[in-house]
Amino acid sequence: MKKSPVLWFFIGVFCTSLVLGRPKLSRGAQEFNPHAEPTIPGLTAKLESLTLSGQQLPLDGVNCIKCKLKAPVLTYAGGEFNCEQCELAMKNITLKGAALNTVVLLQSLGVLQGPKQGLQGAPKEPVLRASFPIPAAKSVTWVSPTAK
Repeated sequence: MKKSPVLWFFIGVFCTSLVLGRPKLSRGAQEFNPHAEPTIPGLTAKLESLTLSGQQLPLDGVNCIKCKLKAPVLTYAGGEFNCEQCELAMKNITLKGAALNTVVLLQSLGVLQGPKQGLQGAPKEPVLRASFPIPAAKSVTWVSPTAK
């Protein structure tokens, strides 16, 4: 009895999968490395005396001197930022990603006190974002410690 090449192909694939194991089907998950730190998005080109506006304004990568930041919500996910002598016109900041993970960890350890009611997410689901009010200020200087 003669076997077809297609049958031999599938038998080969099956035997290979038994030897090598099942492929990992992760969606962008990184392998665990206790010595690795997440990469941090860097600064954009330096802007001076400009007005940045929108419905949501991301702080990640912003590199401004004497700029006006106008938006109902400022978002931050953990990237570098540099805002020197900037004017703010916004009411809330929404934390995401690494920034949110840091706040949740510090609150869980009791190091940081803050409004836990701002955390959004159903119980037993990961928290995706948190919103906090921003105190009114005329001019601010915010520089991330890693900004160069």
